[in-house]
Amino acid sequence: MPVGRALASLYAGSLACDFAVPPGARRLARVPDAGDGFLKQSLPPPGLPYEVDRVEFWQVPGSPQGVLAWEKRHVPHALAASGSGLGSLRGVILDWQDSYDLPAVPGQASPSGQIDSRTMTVFAVGAGNGRADIEVVVVVGWIPPRPAAEVVPPAARAVTIAVKPDINLHITPPAPVTVTDPAQVRRIVALVDGLPLAPPGAFSCPFDGFARLVLTFRARPGGPALAVAEPDLEGCQWVSFTIGGTPRPSLGATGRGLAFAASVTHIAGLPWNLSKMVM
Repeated sequence: MPVGRALASLYAGSLACDFAVPPGARRLARVPDAGDGFLKQSLPPPGLPYEVDRVEFWQVPGSPQGVLAWEKRHVPHALAASGSGLGSLRGVILDWQDSYDLPAVPGQASPSGQIDSRTMTVFAVGAGNGRADIEVVVVVGWIPPRPAAEVVPPAARAVTIAVKPDINLHITPPAPVTVTDPAQVRRIVALVDGLPLAPPGAFSCPFDGFARLVLTFRARPGGPALAVAEPDLEGCQWVSFTIGGTPRPSLGATGRGLAFAASVTHIAGLPWNLSKMVM
């Protein structure tokens, strides 16, 4: 089993134990049928890569809202409330839910191959006779290690830096600059090579007007591109990466593309105000 998945399995088991079992609760062996099947619909899709899921079912005395309120008062303090929601059918509310997150795993120098997210969601539906059916869904995500070969080729001796402003701004960007100073090129290459893989999964990204920095690595100025890294300055702000014209998985942490790009321009000594390139 990959190291990331093994760690995720351990954390999923630990997080499942953080569910505070309400008084009088009874563990169920399978998904209950109450609430017009809403709990069946909330089950995690099977086989998602880079994710470990744990699901438990309970039947509890009380109303769904009351049970969730009790849970909120009794979950461990380390769990931070991260959202709540309702499920309805033809205007009738049938499902209540609260989510909790654990903070980043301490001691991780890099998220590459490590734990990315730890979430527990508690769903509740009415089961009749003053009872509620509860589903506890634990999801632990992990990021696989970045393949050793997916780095800037060692032959790179020059990097051309260009910026593309948000398409809605209609402004003229500064002219591209080619950096050939060996120390500066090494530092920029190290920044790109030090990025982890971007988090897997589906995301709802903020507005993206396609503003980005473009880093083109070459063996010599004007030579063919060995690799291209493009940190997005808007949206989810990941770093697109190609080697020899072949797209590779995106890199970087969510929301860090602008900061990464600013580090590059600082190393190169460029007085560009990248914040003016975005909406």
